[in-house]
Amino acid sequence: MNVARILALAVLFIAFIIVEPILANVQDRELMDSYPALFGAVIVLLFVLVIWRIYTLRSRKKAQENFKNEINVGEDINQLGEDQYAYQEPLQQFDQHPVRIFNKDGEPTAVFEVRFRNKYEKFMTVTGFMDYSNILMKTQDGNEEIYLQTVPVRESLRQKWKVFLNGKEHATLKMEPGYKTLKRGLEFKCYYENGGEMYILNTMRFGTKTTLYLKGEENNPVLHCERSFIGMGKKGKDESRGRKHHLHDVKNSELSLIEKAGVYQQIISRIKR
Repeated sequence: MNVARILALAVLFIAFIIVEPILANVQDRELMDSYPALFGAVIVLLFVLVIWRIYTLRSRKKAQENFKNEINVGEDINQLGEDQYAYQEPLQQFDQHPVRIFNKDGEPTAVFEVRFRNKYEKFMTVTGFMDYSNILMKTQDGNEEIYLQTVPVRESLRQKWKVFLNGKEHATLKMEPGYKTLKRGLEFKCYYENGGEMYILNTMRFGTKTTLYLKGEENNPVLHCERSFIGMGKKGKDESRGRKHHLHDVKNSELSLIEKAGVYQQIISRIKR
């Protein structure tokens, strides 16, 4: 559920409801025939948003408790092998909502959450006008941390992120221009430049599989990812409903697991919107 788009639609409807009576009075005319229906639609939208907000707050609180108390740790995850990991992405993830990534033994290997640099960027993201969400991913022990920071539109018209490793600028991630995506039928290619090496993340907006590979080595991905298409079914280990993700880490590159997973989650979060 894209609550940001629903909220943006509700804002537009509310603006119309406020402006229309003023214009009708100034122009000495009756209200538009569709005014009562739009007024009712706004009430329904606001009701849905309130219920959804209550749900997301409860989900975030539960995830915070699970993370703090290490609930559901140590339970085996079916169908995972060596160097394979799983997590369940919340239906709607806001800041301070930790999501743990588990290995085959049910032990948390990494955790990530959404961050915003300021209230303005959070407001623009929540209302659906722009997307300034940034992924912060770190190992469970906190020894390694990757932070992907959105580059504002005023600095780059292309969707781009600065990548920080343990607080120091480390790499860049960018999506290819939109016209190339449309030309290939909603297939996305994103470019991760790290220390002079170029990695390419290949995925589909409505697909379920993603690969990350070194440029020129398409047949030797360093990360295989597969996700469920819709995640309204069973709750995951963090007791949230949402898409399930399975990662297969190929340990033959200089990139760490959280670096690969951070790049993957940032792009998946963006194209979902």
